[in-house]
Amino acid sequence: MFVAGTVLASVLLGLLVAAVAALIPNGDVAITAVLLFVLVCVVAGVAATQLRLPYSTWVVPREWNQLPRGVHAFAFGAALGLGVATRIPFAAMHVVMATCLLVGSPQMALASFGAFGLVRAAPMILVSRGLATRGDSDIIAELDRLRRAAPWLSRLAVGLTGGLAGTLAKQLLAT
Repeated sequence: MFVAGTVLASVLLGLLVAAVAALIPNGDVAITAVLLFVLVCVVAGVAATQLRLPYSTWVVPREWNQLPRGVHAFAFGAALGLGVATRIPFAAMHVVMATCLLVGSPQMALASFGAFGLVRAAPMILVSRGLATRGDSDIIAELDRLRRAAPWLSRLAVGLTGGLAGTLAKQLLAT
């Protein structure tokens, strides 16, 4: 339910971004500005510097724990899948949104935000899989494994951001 909520919310955000993108003129100046922003994010990610971008400090309320388990998992996933509703650990969300707004392709928005939702759900998938395959309930050990994997997840986010930079550069050169 968590993964479903995460991906569904991300795809719905992608639909919203695609709708807004249809209203925005995407001239060379706008694409160049976003390309520069994306390159700064990629360089900051490669250099492992803390690039401070705006995000919400809202946290899922503890009261949600009183909801039925499936509803709680779906709602929690949806909050993370929206990306803009919670803390965003990587610049990739900002890059995805800016790229999709300026490129203006609904297919790209849906694919990008769907992928974003899966990436946001990946830690829960990894922890759940680890608990299921090891047959124990040592959540602390699984979270510790996830913490050790965090640098690799960060590199993946930088790689995806770099891929979007390439897409933007291609779009800019094509116009």
